[in-house]
Amino acid sequence: MVRLGFDNEKYLVMQSERIKERIAQFGGKLYLEFGGKLFDDYHAARVLPGYKPDSKINMLKQLKEEGVWVFGAAMDGSTPLYQADLKGPAAIVIGSEGSGLGRLVEETCDFTVSIPMFGKINSLNASAAAAVLLYEAVRQRTGG
Repeated sequence: MVRLGFDNEKYLVMQSERIKERIAQFGGKLYLEFGGKLFDDYHAARVLPGYKPDSKINMLKQLKEEGVWVFGAAMDGSTPLYQADLKGPAAIVIGSEGSGLGRLVEETCDFTVSIPMFGKINSLNASAAAAVLLYEAVRQRTGG
């Protein structure tokens, strides 16, 4: 019998609790984290016996059940950024550069936002997109 080295349920509980703690640090408003695949993380499943490839997407679903809005940035987002209400508790999902949000990740989001592009630029890299999204969220929350 193989002993599992990773407790998937414990991971979901601990990560969700830590995210809620971080949200609380910012007045119950916003949380953003970089890194890692949200869906089909087979590398982690190979190196962490017991890790389920969809653990992070399940965590997003759990956060949604607890009242956190999950929104993603997408070139063809359903809501233009400057029309989106970013004032409530939120988790932002930034897709990978080049391929954007995966289908299941996008379906898990409550809504997607698009950042207006001008001239010959059709998209931003992930960190630049995150900066624009965070700036707009802070602007809305501070009345700026």
